[in-house]
Amino acid sequence: MASPACEVKNGAAAYVATTGGVNITPGATVIIRLASQADVDVWAISCLTTDEGSDPATVNASLVIDSALKTATFTAPAAGKAYRFQSKVGNVALGRDRNNVEQPSFTTTFVLYTTVDGERVHALDETTEGNTLAGWGADFNALVRRDRAQANAANFTTTLATATDTPFTVPIAANERLEIVFEGTAQCSGVGGSKYAIAAPSGAAVEGWLDSSTTAVATKSYQRITAAGALTATAVHTVAATPAPDRIHAVITNGATPGNVTLQAASVTAGQTTTIFAGASFRTRKLAAV
Repeated sequence: MASPACEVKNGAAAYVATTGGVNITPGATVIIRLASQADVDVWAISCLTTDEGSDPATVNASLVIDSALKTATFTAPAAGKAYRFQSKVGNVALGRDRNNVEQPSFTTTFVLYTTVDGERVHALDETTEGNTLAGWGADFNALVRRDRAQANAANFTTTLATATDTPFTVPIAANERLEIVFEGTAQCSGVGGSKYAIAAPSGAAVEGWLDSSTTAVATKSYQRITAAGALTATAVHTVAATPAPDRIHAVITNGATPGNVTLQAASVTAGQTTTIFAGASFRTRKLAAV
């Protein structure tokens, strides 16, 4: 039976199936082709809807269609666009088989995207073209979970000398770059002091600084953080039970493994209590590579 499934060629790349949507490169020559011409007598391709900043009529006017080869060629738009296409095949007519019966399976839709910092914008009326399980909700929900600020409602405490997860955690996708900023008030119950670490997936790179204090609030300690999961070298809050401000700013560049970025804390002397007081903040945002 005839199939409306298509493949897409992005510049010099090989043709790929449209399942799950296809990211295309701004300015690239993009070719849409019918994946199989078997039992297909007629084929039509058109842009149905776009993102709010584009226009389907303009997209359709730009398509160069080869009816014999069953291809449509156009130049990919600037970053931050989404074009939702409809592919329709037929026998005696578009959408109809050789018995002149309307076949819903003769029509399909798919979306092509030019991303912004690796993120997709979406087309009006888009449903599951970009993600066969969750549709556009997968991208939207990921942004909500990641690019946000957190504050602890209760004191966080640990008496362990090993890096212990605090409540401050955020997901990070493969090859993603996140900025984190932690600001809060902390103390240690004894003079052993406290240390911090940033946990991240295997292969992630970390570049950041801890701004804290040691034997007095005015005795500042600045420490560079360059490895995921490694406690800072020098103990801070080494005057007992004296609250003082802490700030950590870091950029995490992830590798191929998705996971979580989590702020960790430890007491240098096991049994002493490190406390991060309620009301500390943890802010995150995605960064673009330059």
